[in-house]
Amino acid sequence: MIEAASKRTLKAFEMWLKKGTRNTDYIFPSEMLVMMNVIVDFKNQPRYSTDDDEFLDQIQSQMTKSLMERLLSVLEHTLGKLARYDQSSLFSSILSLTKPTDELGRSYISFMRVSLDQIRQKVADELYILNLFEMWYNAQIRMICDWLTERSDMSLHPYQLTCLTNISRKCYSDFELQGVSEAVLNSKMYQTVCSRLQVEEASQSVSGDSRGSSSGMTGGLGAMMRFLGNGSD
Repeated sequence: MIEAASKRTLKAFEMWLKKGTRNTDYIFPSEMLVMMNVIVDFKNQPRYSTDDDEFLDQIQSQMTKSLMERLLSVLEHTLGKLARYDQSSLFSSILSLTKPTDELGRSYISFMRVSLDQIRQKVADELYILNLFEMWYNAQIRMICDWLTERSDMSLHPYQLTCLTNISRKCYSDFELQGVSEAVLNSKMYQTVCSRLQVEEASQSVSGDSRGSSSGMTGGLGAMMRFLGNGSD
């Protein structure tokens, strides 16, 4: 009976996961989180067979896998939008004319926070929640790290740098507030991401100073030439 009910719950759970978009405005349906609690309740009930334990563990693992894929699809979609700012992209040269903001980064951070709060408030198993958060955090940092590695031979656009810096920092601080340990948060991958972003920030700062100095020198030479021209009349 538990096996049949668990299968129906998993099937309904995966159907709910397919609904909605991959945009940062995605919000978990409450029904889906209730289904996660159904499996938690089944696991807490007394059973007479280890086969039931193993089966419920498999169901919960499948739920977790499907949930991770859904959560990460939003970050994947966000990184896909950031990829339009790559140096090799024609779109990048057009976007470079606009002043960099952090709209995309703030939208993703908002999605992440809402999702964290939903899971924290509506899923009953504290240990399961912590394991889920650790998995989600690591997967996000890995995805960002891989995205940066793919662009190791090019400089980031200021918009990419601004968004990724804020996403990575807020990811660390928000998951820390949810109880994820520093040993998990400050992983080698996270350090790699931070190191790359710090190098990009320093490089863009130097480039900005160089452009400012060049502009100042050009302006000074222009003023001198105008002065000399007026003096020769």
